[in-house]
Parts: sequence; structure tokens; C-alpha cells
Amino acid sequence: MLLTLGALLVFQSGYILYDHFNPPEPREVPDIASISNEPEAPTEASEMNMPLHIFHSKIMNTVKGGNINLSRGQPADERVNYEFTPNPFSEYLAMNPDFTGWINVDGTNIDHPIVKGRDNSYYLDNNFYNEPDSYGAIFMDYRNLGNGHDDHTLIYGHHTDTGHMFADFEKYLTQSFYEENKVIEIQDLYKKREYEIISVHIGPADLQYINEPFKNDGTKEYGEFLQGESLYESSVDIEEDAKLLTLISCNYTHNDGRLYIHAVEVIG
Repeated sequence: MLLTLGALLVFQSGYILYDHFNPPEPREVPDIASISNEPEAPTEASEMNMPLHIFHSKIMNTVKGGNINLSRGQPADERVNYEFTPNPFSEYLAMNPDFTGWINVDGTNIDHPIVKGRDNSYYLDNNFYNEPDSYGAIFMDYRNLGNGHDDHTLIYGHHTDTGHMFADFEKYLTQSFYEENKVIEIQDLYKKREYEIISVHIGPADLQYINEPFKNDGTKEYGEFLQGESLYESSVDIEEDAKLLTLISCNYTHNDGRLYIHAVEVIG
């Protein structure tokens, strides 16, 4: 009996250690190209029985930016053609209404959807599909408005030993990588935005690095403060009306440490 219990204990301990050092892969979110291949549009009769959000996505993916006539039954001289431009992100909003954009960083594995919840806790341990997941999701600060309306946008993501989520931001601790990969691309619901990195540094979980009010009366001064904290010099001039971006992940070289990457939106 004791031998059996001992064997079970050894097996359970081994399983726990294996699971710790070999975590499962995070559930992938399909990219735009893979979800845009919709089946042929349903007939008019079947469309009338479809949920509203599906009906709209079908229109957006079958019209392909062309004209659609919404004036059937009216005299020919009173008909009006309306043009619908497809939004490639409609499918993601159907998957998760918290979806607010996509982040991509060249030279890294960072190519993820961004969500925004009702607090800054939920997406720490829930993924894009609202499933419990230790990898969490890449999420915007819930106090941000998003879509370019904020003077300072904050986005969080876990550091992982498996190289997923924001782990590849560690590459910016090497100056040669920083010099060759200064652009961060964020596509929100309406526009693609590019940001140039102005500061990379490790520090504590300190509020001075995230400037909570999000509306900066002294953006230039604040941006220059962030540049002064950086491991590398930046020659970027910060204008008073600049839009700042801060990306935040954990860093274990510092007690309760964070890796901060600050950037400014490139206009024009």
C-alpha cells in the first residue's frame, strides 16, 4: 500500500514539474488572410434569417468595396447606390467585442490582436477567446479610449519563457536590434498607425512611467523624461501634440520589474 502511494506521489510530482517546464502553446488567433476567405454569399431568403452581426459581415466580405443597391422596390429615378468598404476586423469583433486592434513588430514574434477589458486584471489570465489561459492576452489599459483618441496609450503583455506574447521585447535590450527595429505598427479599427521607439528601459512597476491621466498637458516634457530613462539615446523630437505609446511587460532582473518600451506616433 505504501509503495503504491509512493509511486503515485512520484508520478504526480513528475507530472507537475513537466507541466511547469513544458507549458502548452497559447491558442492562436487566425490572421486576417486566413479568415477573409468566406464561403459564397447565402441566398436572399437565408440572409433574412441570419443574426445581424453575421449578415453585416457577409455583406462586407461579398461586396468587396463595390456598390450595393438598398433601394429595391423604389422607382428607378429614386434609387440610390450605397458603397460599403469592407472592414477586415469585423470577424474579430464577432469573436470578441473587446477587440480593439492588432500589434505587429518586425523582427519579433509579436503579431497579436489587442483587446480592452473593463479592468486591467481579466486579460492577465484569460485569452482572446475569453478562455482561462496563463498566457493571457495582449490588452490595452481599460482607461484608454483607443483608436487614436488618447495622448498616451498603454498596452500590456506577459513575458513568457516560451517566447510567446511580449517575450520578444527582450530583444530590445540589445542595442543593435534596437537600432534596426525602431518601428511598431498598430492597426486599430479604422487606421494603421506607426510608432517610432524613443525609449527602452527596465524599472519598477512605477506609475511615473505610464502617466495615468492619459491627457498630457506637458507631452513634450514627459516624452523627454522618458527619453532620459532610456538605455539608448534618441534623437526624436517630441512635439507638444505628440501621441505616445507605452508597451509594458515583466522583467525578472528587477524586483517586481518591468520592461518599458515607449514610442511616439509617426505622422505623415
